[in-house]
Order: sequence, then C-alpha cells, then structure tokens
Amino acid sequence: MDPQLEELAERLKRELATVVADQFAAAEGRLVGQFRIHAEEMKAQVRLSAEGYGATLEGIDRRLRDLATKWNTKITDHDLVLSDHAKRVQTLERKKR
Repeated sequence: MDPQLEELAERLKRELATVVADQFAAAEGRLVGQFRIHAEEMKAQVRLSAEGYGATLEGIDRRLRDLATKWNTKITDHDLVLSDHAKRVQTLERKKR
C-alpha cells in the first residue's frame, strides 16, 4: 500500500478512535446522571411505599385491638348475665322446695 495512504489511514483511525471515545464518555456521563435521577426517584417511591405499608399495618393493629376490646367487653357481659341467671335459677329452686 502507498505510504501516504497508510499514514492517512492511521491518522483517520486515531481521530476516529478519539471521536468515538469522546462520544462514549459523553454518553456514559449522561447515563450516570440519568441513573442517579432514577435511583433517587426509586428511593422516594420505596420510602413512600414503606410508610404506606407501615401505616396500613398500624391501622390493622389498631382495629384488631378495638375488636379485642369489644369482644372482651361482650364476653364479660355475657359471663355476668349467665352468673346472674344461675343465681336466679338457684333462688327459684330453693323457693320451690
């Protein structure tokens, strides 16, 4: 091959490599910036989701405690009614004798 063409090919190869390397560096910089933005958005969404999930669990816990309190009250009232009923039956039985 002609020495001038070889020199021209080498110079073209070096310049092309420089341009491509610069393009890759610029693209990498943009991608890193976009990744950071997306990572921050994901962190915010995960934080909001976790807070929402925590609030939901707290609400369920609160409702379960309220339900337990209501049931305890009803069971206590039921036991009192049965106890009173048993006393009345015993009293009636004594009067019949």
